[in-house]
Amino acid sequence: MTHPAMLALSSHGSTSRGLQETGQAFVLSSRTGAYGDGATKAFADISVCDCLVINGLRVVEGKDGLFVTMPREAGKDGRWYTVVVPLSREVKDEIERIVLEAYEG
Repeated sequence: MTHPAMLALSSHGSTSRGLQETGQAFVLSSRTGAYGDGATKAFADISVCDCLVINGLRVVEGKDGLFVTMPREAGKDGRWYTVVVPLSREVKDEIERIVLEAYEG
């Protein structure tokens, strides 16, 4: 399987236009398309307030459609642990909206 190419998205492009309109502080900084028939369809990185980047968000195809998962890391016990957790449903929804718009756009 070939590694997918990284697609850099401008912070001034269509992805961030909605952010400026809503006043949110998230900007999609890059995305990577995934190949194959697996549930993971793409990876994304977002910039928060131009001072922090969160790498490793995933676009996943579930039984009810596409959704975004936060970055995870494998523990020494073999379990997966979420390493970034939005503190409100509104923040999670906004991150998901931005990532899915870029994926579908």
